[in-house]
Amino acid sequence: MKLMIDLDSNMITCPSCGAIIQLEETKVDYGAKDEKGQIVSRETAEHMAKHRVRCATCTKNFCAGCKEEPYHLGRSCEEAANFKAALKCRYCWEELQQPSISDEEAFQDVCRTESCIELMKASCNKVHQCGHPCRGFANETQCMPCLNADCLKNHNRTYPQF
Repeated sequence: MKLMIDLDSNMITCPSCGAIIQLEETKVDYGAKDEKGQIVSRETAEHMAKHRVRCATCTKNFCAGCKEEPYHLGRSCEEAANFKAALKCRYCWEELQQPSISDEEAFQDVCRTESCIELMKASCNKVHQCGHPCRGFANETQCMPCLNADCLKNHNRTYPQF
């Protein structure tokens, strides 16, 4: 039996598990904070009240507008898409606004903050044959294998479990 959904209704499908969810607008929390602890803008708080959904089946939260999971707290759908596509610092995960502090190929994804520069100085400056930088420490006798998600998939490896 095929389930039919009225497109004019307030029903949505969970992008993670496929459960059908009824959208219910919640009260706007103008004191909501983003991942950095900063209060979100008025517009973002209102978007969250209308579009943030938590699936009762799989408990994942997502945006009813753009289907991003998890919900992009503190950003509009467009800002979240731009952030996702942007090059980010390998240490602090902030979007790179300026060229890297280093000319070395292995450190093209490092921002200019003091703490990230210190981490860069303690990191390996080699690049794997696949083109991804080594994520190990400086002066190691042997580099660790590439930890890029695509390389792990291609070599049937998973992320190390700690």
